[in-house]
Formats: sequence, C-alpha cells, structure tokens
Amino acid sequence: MRIDEEKEYLKNTLKNYYYLKRLEKEYEQQLLSLEQSLEYERPIIKAMKYEYNGVSGSGCSVNVSKEKSPHAIVNSQMKIALLRDDVIRKYQSLDRDNRLTERISRLNTESQIIINNIFQREMTMNDVATIEGVSKQCVSKRLNNALEEMIGL
Repeated sequence: MRIDEEKEYLKNTLKNYYYLKRLEKEYEQQLLSLEQSLEYERPIIKAMKYEYNGVSGSGCSVNVSKEKSPHAIVNSQMKIALLRDDVIRKYQSLDRDNRLTERISRLNTESQIIINNIFQREMTMNDVATIEGVSKQCVSKRLNNALEEMIGL
C-alpha cells in the first residue's frame, strides 16, 4: 500500500473509531434517560372498591401521565444496551486490528491534540487553525505529520 493510501486508510479508521465512541456515549445517555424515566415517572395507582348488581370486589384504575409503560421502557433499555454493546465490540475491534490507542499514545502532545481535535471532537482544520493561532496549511501539515508518525514513517 502506498503512503498516501495508508494515511487515507488511517484517517477513515480514526473517523470510524471516534464515531463509534460518540455513538456509545449517545446510547449511554439514552439508557440514563430511560432509567430516570423508570425512577421518577412511576404510574400512580389508585385502588377502589366497587359494587355492581350484588357483585363486590376490588379493582384499580391507573392514572398514567407518561407515554411509555415501565415494561416498554425496560424493553427499550434492553434494545439500546444491545446496540451499545455492538458498538463497543466494533470500536474495540478497530482498535485491536489497527492498534489505534497504542499508536496515539506514542505521538507527541502536539500530534495527539491535532488527532483529538479533528477526529474525536470533529473540528474542521479552520477551527483548529483559529484556536491554535496558525494557518490552515500548518494544521494540515501537523495532521499529515501525525498520521505519518502513526504509520511509523
């Protein structure tokens, strides 16, 4: 594989890796929200006695002020947890196959910041250039150097 192809492959791998990490966080937030729904929005059950044509008994009426029943919320939690677990397996596989964490940890601080800003935080090169107080070309060169360093050139 040519160097340019390797860098492009690594860029795409990093984009996918960090996309999956963000997706995992979204699923975690959804799970937390559903857990809070279960905790704070329990249905209010009012029991009452009734008597009709000589038949007596007890029954209940349920006043539910939410859209989903606890059963539906638990089902949603299970589905989201499965999706989250699948996402975790995928990004761990990408990391294992491409040694991303290891490669990033070997980068100098400047290169780690560039990789973090562009791939993890999804910043544009213009945004990074503005924050760093350098030109877009300088950011592009730093990114290129970081990718080459990760490849081992």
